Amino acid sequence: MERREFPRLGEVCYFHRLENGLPVYIVPKPGYVRRYATLAVFCGGMHRRFSRAGAPSEELPSGAACLLAHMISAGGEGSALRALAAAGVSAGVRTAPDVTVYHISCTQSFSSHLRTLLRALTTPQFSSDRVAEALRGAAAELDGREKDPRAAVCDHLLRVLYSQRPISESRSDTRASLSHISVQTLARCYDALYCPGNMALCIAGEVDPHQMIALARMILPESSAPPARPEWEDEVPGRAAQAGCTVEMDTARPRFCLGFKASAPARGSEGLRQLLVGQLAAQLLAGESSPLRARLYAEGLTEAGIDARYQSCPGAAVLTLAGESPNPERVRALVLEEAQALAGQTEPERFARVRRAAYGRRLLELDRPDVTALRLLRGCFGGYHDYEWADLYPTIGEEEVLAFLRRVVREEGSSLSVVRPRGGTV
Repeated sequence: MERREFPRLGEVCYFHRLENGLPVYIVPKPGYVRRYATLAVFCGGMHRRFSRAGAPSEELPSGAACLLAHMISAGGEGSALRALAAAGVSAGVRTAPDVTVYHISCTQSFSSHLRTLLRALTTPQFSSDRVAEALRGAAAELDGREKDPRAAVCDHLLRVLYSQRPISESRSDTRASLSHISVQTLARCYDALYCPGNMALCIAGEVDPHQMIALARMILPESSAPPARPEWEDEVPGRAAQAGCTVEMDTARPRFCLGFKASAPARGSEGLRQLLVGQLAAQLLAGESSPLRARLYAEGLTEAGIDARYQSCPGAAVLTLAGESPNPERVRALVLEEAQALAGQTEPERFARVRRAAYGRRLLELDRPDVTALRLLRGCFGGYHDYEWADLYPTIGEEEVLAFLRRVVREEGSSLSVVRPRGGTV
């Protein structure tokens, strides 16, 4: 077992790869009452096509990853998640474009509950009854997203910003697409992608690392076939597929999500650096103290502020600004105008302030084991250790971030997704 110390963070992280290929991270948190386990599978909404050695490429219907997650969480005898919840465990599952994440946290009987989670993942029961139950759960989740303006406006952005499958279709599940997924299709998806070598586990809290490794080794299979290789093309940075879209929903005020295409993330530490640079660029452009945010307030274009983020997944990356505004098109124009002005000047003191604030937020989030775990697991799939961010931050200068803004924040590379109140009233 490898033990790594990160002096800048005051953190220790253990790492071990089981004989079956499963990477396991253990983050000791002495004194913490709750213990956490997060297992991520490199299987999400964008996993629509894959290949296995010596076999032709296979294609999955939209929604297969989401439906499979609901079916697996139903467990062997009844619902594994419901059983855990009844025992006082906080448990859940969610499917993102690139990963499916299962998580639990509790204050007592952690080892027993971790066994329940791992067994549910390694001994799924495929039957028409279970698929029907999973379909009801997935349809309810889909209904929730379709009726939530915050989620819908972001989902629509992916469809108009990108042209390449599968990222443009990673949130394209419908009741119709889910209803056509068979037991055999889910079994095929599970066999191809739910392999220990295509998963990663993170455990955090006051735990014994050696006991946790022994528990995982006891529950999980001793060996595993190599996982299937997902197939997708990197989205080429440049022109957006469409300039934008507008839909009407039951909402009090118009909402928008403005996205700018960025280069697909690299693997390894360079990918982590891209992530940090993109996040700093988002805050420099539209953070709390930015001139852009002050101008939006002054012109009455936003009251609750805007959420500026940089996000990436295999093959694609995007800088987004989202919020409520009576005039999203004007917001877009001001963002482009302010980005051009910002990229043409240097303000070392302001940049240093933004970087310190971002560093501080990351430090605070070390006290959130759920956030820490997901970052470590995404880093595992990306080929880097997330805790290395602390060493990279001081090496990122203002010019590198401004160069990112010049490349990314351009009108031709942007799409604007808008959700307006039904009937055209504000």
